[in-house]
Amino acid sequence: MKKVAVDDLTGAFKLVRPYLAVGDSEFQLAELNSKNQNTLYSSRYGFPVGVEFIEQKKVGESLIRVVYIEKTEKQALPWVFYFYKPSTVWIFTGFKWSDQLFSGLFDEK
Repeated sequence: MKKVAVDDLTGAFKLVRPYLAVGDSEFQLAELNSKNQNTLYSSRYGFPVGVEFIEQKKVGESLIRVVYIEKTEKQALPWVFYFYKPSTVWIFTGFKWSDQLFSGLFDEK
């Protein structure tokens, strides 16, 4: 997320590549889509001004979700990361990010 905070998606993807359990073509597509999405969001919301850790939630013994927000000049962009532990080692299984704040960020009743 430190790379995201300074608008370096190429660097961010380079760092996570060894840990993501996906094929090269799927990874390259995710990187390209994220860069295109980032260009759109930068024109709409401004450039990154930082990141903030929101939460880490463990479900059972085998799943973890980690949430950050990318702080831009006009909007918080949630980034959600998923990890799975089939036996003894955690695997980074995927992520999603968008410009849509979701109710899971808040304790709404």
